[in-house]
Amino acid sequence: MDTAMASSMANNPKIDPALSSGATSTGLGLNALTVAVAAYVAFCAFQFSHFSWLRSADREAAFAAQPDDAIALAQHVWATIASDPSYKPDEVVLEHARTSLIKAPLSSQPIWVIGKFAQDAGDIGHAETAMVLADRVTKRDSLSQLWLIERSIEKDDIKEAVRHYNSVLSVNAGFEATLFPILSQAISFPEVRTALAPYLVKGAHWIPAFVRFVAANSKVEDFLEFVSPLGSDLKSVEFEDANRTMIGRIAREKGGFAALDYATRAVPNFDRQAFSEPGFTKLTTDTRFGSLAWKLINADGINTQIGTDGGLIVELQPDKSGTAAFRDIPVKPGTTYLISQTLSDIGGIEGHSIKWLAQCLMAGNTGIIGEADAPWPKSSQTHEARILVPDDCGLIRISLIVLGPQSQLPANLEISHFEITAL
Repeated sequence: MDTAMASSMANNPKIDPALSSGATSTGLGLNALTVAVAAYVAFCAFQFSHFSWLRSADREAAFAAQPDDAIALAQHVWATIASDPSYKPDEVVLEHARTSLIKAPLSSQPIWVIGKFAQDAGDIGHAETAMVLADRVTKRDSLSQLWLIERSIEKDDIKEAVRHYNSVLSVNAGFEATLFPILSQAISFPEVRTALAPYLVKGAHWIPAFVRFVAANSKVEDFLEFVSPLGSDLKSVEFEDANRTMIGRIAREKGGFAALDYATRAVPNFDRQAFSEPGFTKLTTDTRFGSLAWKLINADGINTQIGTDGGLIVELQPDKSGTAAFRDIPVKPGTTYLISQTLSDIGGIEGHSIKWLAQCLMAGNTGIIGEADAPWPKSSQTHEARILVPDDCGLIRISLIVLGPQSQLPANLEISHFEITAL
């Protein structure tokens, strides 16, 4: 059937203006899915580069030698549009497309050229027939898919528009940079989220990358609505990066406890009580939680690790200084917290200084709210400090700042029994 349609199209030189349609979209969700002209040009540029290895490096020579060759013809048109977006195929190009289609009835490239000619002539009906046929011949023809996205929007068909988005993204990961920003804005509309849900739940292969993009770039509320159909599948390892990003964003925008609520939903086997312990454990340094877990620094002469007894071991090279560890901690606004720990010198080489720094990380309030200097211990000693959390702060970052010894040997420090207690 497709072969017969292609042959009929190739042998039909007439464009019927009566088939033209002027349908327009009024839905905001549809408008949000519209692909800009720049994206269309980018597709042409990509298609040209993608197929260039199949023909001579001199595209014009290849086209001149074999103008009826499907790839050479399409390559010529793609490259011309990429350099001149206003370019419209003429009757000569159209005739080459028809001849090419007769030679190879199931070749999508000349079908697209015929559809492009019809569109430029104002015959939307004939153009749509061509693009639909190209879609049936192969889902890999991205330009016809792009055209069909726009046509679906004109026909107020979000479901069909999203289907063509899926076709493009399923075969051309290179177009993620062009299409992800459009889709990520569009998910603010419920009808777009509904249309995307089947691809999300079934696990289209581009979905994990898209979820990561949405987590980093869309509104938190839109992301949460978008991923809600996943249910427990949100805990899959393929969404780990997105969840890490979202935990951090929720913490800064809504407070640390809201981020823990999300972690309960997104991280498998999450032990919230154990994770809420302020000390240094395998769980409280788990990278799946982003900066809600301790980040131990190992760079620039500072090496930090967890000791066998659960203490934090810091090795400082001479004259080196900086942050040795930090963690973002959920707190209750307007509350005073007591920070206590035991400091122990374990190398016999005295370092220069130790400082704990507390900073609010909530949107609109990122100032330093407390700092406490501690002397380098000669053996072991307990050190305490109080921090008053502002009324508009639900997340603080605790950082350990160290300055190394002035000797020729490194200094070693252990921090144990670390506690943060609300007073």
